[in-house]
Amino acid sequence: MNLMLRRTVAFLCLAIVALPLVVAEEPHSDWNAAHEFVWEHDFGGTYISTAPVFLDERLLVRTSGGGQAAVSSFDFSGNLVWSHANPNSNNHDMSPLKLVRQGQGACGSWDELVLVGWTDGTVDALDAMTGSLVWSNYLNSSAWGVTGHIAIDGEFAVVSSSLGVGKYCLADGEEQWWVPTGFGWRNGVSVHSFGYALGDEAGNLWTVARNGSTNSYQLDSGKIRHAPIMTEAGLFIHSQLPQSSTILVLDPTNFEVIQNFTSGPSPAVPTADGTMVLTGDSSAVQLFECRQSCELIGSVPFRTNGELGSIGSATYMAAMNAPNAEWGVFTLNQNRTFAVESVDLGLYGYGTAGPGFMQQNSTNFLAVGNDGGVVRFFRSLGFNAEVDGDTEVSEVSEVTEVTEVAEIVEQAAIESIDWRAQGFVFILYVLLGSIGVQFLRGSTEWLLRTSSLFFLVLLLMVLPDLSAHWSEVVSERLPSESVDEEWNASWPDEWLDTQIVIFEFEDGHRAVGGLQGSENVYQLTQAACRSLGIDYGFEETGLGIYIESFDGLEANGWEYAIDGSPGVRSVDSTAVEAASIVRWSPA
Repeated sequence: MNLMLRRTVAFLCLAIVALPLVVAEEPHSDWNAAHEFVWEHDFGGTYISTAPVFLDERLLVRTSGGGQAAVSSFDFSGNLVWSHANPNSNNHDMSPLKLVRQGQGACGSWDELVLVGWTDGTVDALDAMTGSLVWSNYLNSSAWGVTGHIAIDGEFAVVSSSLGVGKYCLADGEEQWWVPTGFGWRNGVSVHSFGYALGDEAGNLWTVARNGSTNSYQLDSGKIRHAPIMTEAGLFIHSQLPQSSTILVLDPTNFEVIQNFTSGPSPAVPTADGTMVLTGDSSAVQLFECRQSCELIGSVPFRTNGELGSIGSATYMAAMNAPNAEWGVFTLNQNRTFAVESVDLGLYGYGTAGPGFMQQNSTNFLAVGNDGGVVRFFRSLGFNAEVDGDTEVSEVSEVTEVTEVAEIVEQAAIESIDWRAQGFVFILYVLLGSIGVQFLRGSTEWLLRTSSLFFLVLLLMVLPDLSAHWSEVVSERLPSESVDEEWNASWPDEWLDTQIVIFEFEDGHRAVGGLQGSENVYQLTQAACRSLGIDYGFEETGLGIYIESFDGLEANGWEYAIDGSPGVRSVDSTAVEAASIVRWSPA
């Protein structure tokens, strides 16, 4: 090969090295630059599974699991104002807090209330200012209790349990009626002109008239685990199937399917904002615009399985349900481009609760919580903070404020860099440049060595994603033979239709049931270990999380099975159902 050709090839290699340097740096988070962290509270050993709620200048947070089921009220400085606990609710409470403004009706009058549904089957009405119990009522339910969205219809609260739905006066909690429906979990209620709508685990849509009469419609689309949403195009439902999910739009006059979309597994709770509906699952977040029909505006890769929330005009937020993951801010810009921005909120670990958001006097307030029991409080930077009428803002303070904002922007840019990935990319640049030099020198031996090292580093970068995708394809297309996990007659009846975990040790097995709310094997195993006092060791890899030991016993590794089917993927990427049985055995 002549010298001119070598120089040309070497120049191309060096050009390739230089080109990515312009685009390799990730942009900083605009959201982080415009908001400041104020305070946090760590509840310790418990979960925050529903969105914090703002009420004037108070923040309400519900916690559950770990024997700490409670609702707590904080002022904007992070001081605890009141707390109301329910010692009988021992599972993950998934029913969102419901605020009710002061009002009156034929049943009587009421002050501002906070309605709380518990997994023991009760619904409490608390005084929003003091936390005192105003009234309480018990709904007929199984071990799942009340886990769905509570609806308000005039002077009544409409509450669903795992076995039915009831209607209660807001003033005193007096029951108007209770009717049975299909077995449900997170089966929230929505209010419509025809009455009320909710779903169940068998894929039935239930409609309930205001007098309590019921009708059901089998949709054959999977489990319905959210309150149906009425749009201009029809009734919007996102239902769950074993390996995917289905989005349906129904005619509200006869509840026949008029639109059908296929989506990813383990769907989140959708949220609506005007004509827009945001959905999420383990693969993507999607934005629909529903007018005469529902149109998919955009989709971005993101894994979220809990609540989604609106944080302003055409802006949404959700937690990525993965270890050490950031949150996502989703926006629809003027060009109708749907995009996601990762923001670091200082919360690490799994998250399924949506954001709490309030705008007051041009200031945005945000509160977020996670499965680790930590809530964090943010507010937007006060460029237009209120001052006395006779007070002038000095140029010095303006300069100081701009400087502080610039420092925050710079810090956010630094924190957003993935240094591990940057290190790999830097090594690739060096090796690629070396390849060009060795080629130019005509050193075949060193050219081969350098090229081999280059492709080895490149393989290390892509191997985790490639392996994870391969495992997913194998598990879906070549499922393992399974034997159904049978119910043990010695287990208490309270464990029926709940999540159960069994650990097989040499001296016998240990089991715990009555668990709820876990979305994957890792979350369920964590909950079981906390309940039984079992220590566990794990390894976090590029392919996911793998359990290494229980109570110090490593053996030759540990294997798990779900309902009799051997697990083939990492514990954090394997979904569980509301009544799954997970069995851990030494390899």
